[in-house]
Amino acid sequence: MGSVVYTRRVRNARVFALYVLLAVAPAALVANGIPTPESVFGFRPGADYKLATYDQSVDYFKKLDAATKYVKLVGSAAGGAVCG
Repeated sequence: MGSVVYTRRVRNARVFALYVLLAVAPAALVANGIPTPESVFGFRPGADYKLATYDQSVDYFKKLDAATKYVKLVGSAAGGAVCG
């Protein structure tokens, strides 16, 4: 019976840690200057009757490129469209 209680406590601790991580992660991204889609589009992605245009999407990826070393836009297509 003791091992069941221990296992339940470990599981509860893991779930709690996951919730804390998920709650803190967006705040950490904003603190690092990484833009959120909502801050660029002006609405939350997936909101009813809202759809980002191509230009809004490219603008978001350009801002991500400028904010972090992990995203890099490369090249462009004919007519100035960005290829990534």
